[in-house]
Amino acid sequence: MRYRLYTEKTIAQSMSAINERLHQKGTATRVALDGWVEKGGTFSISMTAPVARQFSRTTRLSGRMERSSGVTIVEGSVPGGVDARGRVLVYAALAVAALAIFASGSPAAALLFLPLGAALYLPMKGDHDHSAVLIAELQKTLRARATPPKPPKTPAKAVAKAGQRAAAQDEDDEDS
Repeated sequence: MRYRLYTEKTIAQSMSAINERLHQKGTATRVALDGWVEKGGTFSISMTAPVARQFSRTTRLSGRMERSSGVTIVEGSVPGGVDARGRVLVYAALAVAALAIFASGSPAAALLFLPLGAALYLPMKGDHDHSAVLIAELQKTLRARATPPKPPKTPAKAVAKAGQRAAAQDEDDEDS
């Protein structure tokens, strides 16, 4: 899943904030993060958390920053996983395929779909849950938003409007 965030921090400030966040210990309300940052604006953060009982999944978010028009643009990708409805569809497709193989006379081959479904559960659910957490942590750390900030009113436009008002007022004064 691709993402794009906008922050008012400079690249150096953003990298410093990410680095500080990486060095914080995990708590009950904040997940422990691993990763690295480079001065050039590239970074990677990851988290490992349990998905199903004793099975854990590590999900890695990678990104790159660039400065444009006074705003730092953070772009990158993170595995998106599959939501609950999508996982049901995947398992239904696996069941149909297993039944078709079983009906064709290969029951041993059909039984291979059981461990395949179990093996797919960890990345599909883990990445779905972890990607939201990683993007939320990045947004909190950088005070970033998914929408670009509104551009401030430029002084040139304000001066032009003031000039137009002054010219209109001069014309009114001459008419009187």
